[in-house]
Amino acid sequence: MNPLARYLSIWLREHLPVDRAVSPNSRYRDGEVHLRATWIFTRADLIANIAVILSGIAVLVTEIRALDLIVGAGIGLYVIREAFEILSDARESRAAANSS
Repeated sequence: MNPLARYLSIWLREHLPVDRAVSPNSRYRDGEVHLRATWIFTRADLIANIAVILSGIAVLVTEIRALDLIVGAGIGLYVIREAFEILSDARESRAAANSS
């Protein structure tokens, strides 16, 4: 079996349960702040993993190594945005707890 095909099959087998947890209908999406943070972090991790795989395939096909740097920078910005979302949710939860 082609090493890339083998890697992708292993990755899919391991990430399908994660896909269900990250789906928009997940019970964790609108739960307590720690569950929502876990949902956001898992979603970011899944998207980053997919981006890395697609970037690797693109570099393999085009032999343009700069694609890795571009995708890496994009992943970094995305993760920072997700971190701010988690912090915002935590602040809102704390404010709601303090006002009660």
